[in-house]
Amino acid sequence: MSYTSNVNCTVSKFNEKQNNQMSRLIALKDPNVEIVYVSPFTLPEDVVNYYFSILSTIGVTNIKERVHFIIPDAIDSLPTYFNLASLLFFSTNACKRIMNIIEGKKAYIVPGMPSSADMRLSLYLECPILYIENEASSALFTKSGAKRVFEICELATPIGEWDIRGRDVLFPKLASLIANYSSIDVWILKIDNEFAGRGTAYFQINRSKHLVDLKKDRQMGNVEPDKYETLVEGILRSTLHKKMEVVSKNIYKSGEEFISELIKSGGIIEACPTFLLSGIIGSPAISFFIEPDGNINQYISYDKVSANYFNTIAAISPQNSIPNLNIKLMVDKIGNYLYQQDIIGYVTVEFIAFNDGKKTLFWAIDLQLGMTDLIANSIFQSP
Repeated sequence: MSYTSNVNCTVSKFNEKQNNQMSRLIALKDPNVEIVYVSPFTLPEDVVNYYFSILSTIGVTNIKERVHFIIPDAIDSLPTYFNLASLLFFSTNACKRIMNIIEGKKAYIVPGMPSSADMRLSLYLECPILYIENEASSALFTKSGAKRVFEICELATPIGEWDIRGRDVLFPKLASLIANYSSIDVWILKIDNEFAGRGTAYFQINRSKHLVDLKKDRQMGNVEPDKYETLVEGILRSTLHKKMEVVSKNIYKSGEEFISELIKSGGIIEACPTFLLSGIIGSPAISFFIEPDGNINQYISYDKVSANYFNTIAAISPQNSIPNLNIKLMVDKIGNYLYQQDIIGYVTVEFIAFNDGKKTLFWAIDLQLGMTDLIANSIFQSP
């Protein structure tokens, strides 16, 4: 999990989450594959035996000779928020063992969410990595970056704004959206570098008596049109932090704390019409693989199961929320653009599917780089 140290510090059971992809061992189905599996802690024997028994059941042979479990030797001497790539980089003995295992073999690193820490490790081990670190890889896989990709690929997205940095951008932009789209009842705010719904908050217009009254005055013609937006902005500056609802209150204890992080790290604003909340059909996603030569394959689809509107707890494959979705066309369009930006590896595109009262529609809402837990589990379950 190659997020910033500030983010890592707030992840519950951080090490356990870094070890969430043991299902990658299914790659041993290919008799030519050997795996070096790096874990942030010693794996319990019963867990290892469980996976070995599953692999044996599907016909995998010589399992113990083909999988190597590595635990970084620096794990007890470094801060608990260090990601696995950094822990391994500072673990001389573990790195030497890996270099001995891969010597003379065609090996490469498959990171989860890739970062500069993975690149540094790749250089140290003199082992290729399924990742190209460049400006695009850093910029496109944020909430704001995803919006730019979807716009270029001509995918439908929620009404909103992105690249929000600074209070003097947040409040005028949100005020303009509220003024220009009076039918929108809920506005969602997301922090660029957060994940799994953590950096999300929403603001309901009807929770602000001042905005409700101002809207009525506007409808009655009691507010000059050119002053309405300025009045909305004034109300937002004084009350938004009190009226907004933060999804992960264990991380952002107040609206003001959330706003401070958003304007520092950057973020987006998205519309959430009432009909979306009442007419939502599902949260489908498509994952695919961009080969180093530009070929795009191994795509899978699934419907996410959410504990609430924002947090995913499981998935069902394949997706059925959008029956007529042309997955290949969608994958090719996004994948080809990303490859032009030197992006390779696993990519996931997330959507919201909803009924507007007439037909099923969908919006693209997020873009992720790297092998996610859902991809790993989907590969494990594939025939």
